[in-house]
Order: sequence, then structure tokens, then C-alpha cells
Amino acid sequence: MSPKAVVCLAIVLLLAVASSSTADVLWVPSVEYPTINSAIQAANPANNDEVRVLPDSDPETPEPDPYYEYVVLNKAILVTSWDPAIGGPNREVVIIDGDDTSRCVVMQLVASPGATLQGFTLRDGSGDSGGGVFCTDAYAAIVDCCLESCTAVLYGGGVYIESSSVVTLSGCTVSGNSAPSGGGICAVNSSLRLQDGCTISENESCYGGGIAADLRS
Repeated sequence: MSPKAVVCLAIVLLLAVASSSTADVLWVPSVEYPTINSAIQAANPANNDEVRVLPDSDPETPEPDPYYEYVVLNKAILVTSWDPAIGGPNREVVIIDGDDTSRCVVMQLVASPGATLQGFTLRDGSGDSGGGVFCTDAYAAIVDCCLESCTAVLYGGGVYIESSSVVTLSGCTVSGNSAPSGGGICAVNSSLRLQDGCTISENESCYGGGIAADLRS
């Protein structure tokens, strides 16, 4: 094979590799992905796929409808709200509602660099621990989210973190949640990081109204 042919073949192979690793944006709701979970299951972390969740709007109602869905985020991907009006995340218009019967989100079994949940309001979640978000054995970031009116029977009304998880909350509001221990957040045998002006307020608990954490957290 001539040197010129070798160069051409190399270019073709490089282009093929590049095209195969192009990140996809998976839109929710859509015909292909009617639910958040269906998009997460289809996303490929190796390609840096991203799930964007639009407001679930009903033209007959002025307010956006919530997603009544128990979201399982178990991949190192970004799941973000998306408001077409501003071309970016907006937690005011994309809401995940536990309907007082289930957690809103579980983030589990995610290795570094981790999963990111961005720009949602999580409300009315309920569970044994972690009514809003339950994190176990996960590297995770919760960014610009509002967790409100969530409850837990035991630990972490808003957020519960366990099993050596490394979790960062950035720019979040955790308010009006309740649990016997850690009304807002409870971290056990894990790493919790708060940054970029998180607000933890008006949470209720017997131990640690805002945050309860063991010495390793």
C-alpha cells in the first residue's frame, strides 16, 4: 500500500472513531423517550450522552405538570432540566413529584466521574431514608436543584447519603423537609460537600434539623 493510501486510510479510521463517539442528547418527553427513566436507560456514558428534560406541559393548564416518576440514575451521565424559553436548565418549570408515596430520585452504583442531576424541583418525596434523593455507593452531583416538602421515616428527609458515596450539592435549596434524623440532609459513612451558596432552611428533625452527619462525612 502506498504512503498516500495509508494516510487516507488512517484519516477514514479516525473519522469513524470520532463519529462513533459523538454525544447524543436524549429529549424527554418524546416519542422515543416518554419518561426520564427510559432516556437514562438508553444513554451511553462512554459517549457522554446527555438527558434533557423539558417541562411536561398541558396547554389547558397555566402551570407545568410534574413528572410523577421514581427516577433511577445509575450511570455517569448528566440529567438536566431544559427550558426552551431560556435555552438552559430551569428548576422552576421542571418538577419531579413523589406524590407522597415514593422517593423522587435514587442515585446508585455510579463510579467516578459520577452522575449529575441539574435544575429540578424535587417535591413530596417519601421513603424510609432520603425522601427527595437517596444516594448509595455513588459519585454524584446535585446542581441547582430545589428539594422541598420531602419526608423520611428514618434519615434524610431531603437527601440521604450512604455507603462511601461522594456527593456534592451546588447551588441547591433544601427547605421544608422532615425526618427523625437529618431533616434536610443526612450523610452516613460518606462524603458530603456543599458549595456555591446552598440554602438549608426550615427543615424539621429531632436530631440535626438541617444536616445530620457522622464523623466520617
